[in-house]
Amino acid sequence: LSLWWPSCTPVTRLMAETGINGVEAGATRARAVLRDVQPGDDDHTDFRDVESGGILWKASLVLLHFLERKVELRGKKIIEISSGEGHVACELWRYGAHVTATEHAGKDVAQLRANVEARAGEETNGGSIRVVPLTWGEDAWDRSPLATEETNFDFIIMSELVFEADLHDELLWSMQRLCSPKTVVYHIFLDRPFSFMFLAKVDDTQAFDVKAVADEDLDNLVFLQQDAGVHMHIMQLKAKS
Repeated sequence: LSLWWPSCTPVTRLMAETGINGVEAGATRARAVLRDVQPGDDDHTDFRDVESGGILWKASLVLLHFLERKVELRGKKIIEISSGEGHVACELWRYGAHVTATEHAGKDVAQLRANVEARAGEETNGGSIRVVPLTWGEDAWDRSPLATEETNFDFIIMSELVFEADLHDELLWSMQRLCSPKTVVYHIFLDRPFSFMFLAKVDDTQAFDVKAVADEDLDNLVFLQQDAGVHMHIMQLKAKS
């Protein structure tokens, strides 16, 4: 895999713990989500059951914590692949991003839409959010409203999506289809069997530059145990020669 920092994103310049997105050290919204989202049946090492019956993946909060401290979000056009309960998508919206939150068609996207609508009165700093059905893979693409739109997203967000190896091809197809030359992909997962196979498939395409984010830039101990094995990568389509 190529080692790379995307030249078009503020990640190239490690930023101070205050100032960007109006965030102060120790007061990020990722911390607030972990504090405020009440567990359902159980609170696991890597995820929290929530009262709605869904899941809050703790690695997704590591990614949100990274973005809100190090990447300018206001005004950015962002799509999150498989937003789950919508915790990350809604916080990006509150930072002033224009967010497309997606889930598989059916009850998953219906629950996501209900969660987003429940937060309609919150201060959003000029941002916007919409919920769109997106089932992974080429076969389902034409059934998504995204199929008729121009894909010009600034960022793609992917949190804890690669733990099922038999879905890697469909996820990769969707990720690549949603990318434009300017799009930066932020991808995070925990080290589980077969998870790294997804990155091998990304490499096989020869289409992406990939950079592993250093552990010290993640500050993940707020959300996960030290030995959790969290991995974050930043990807972008290679420039055409």
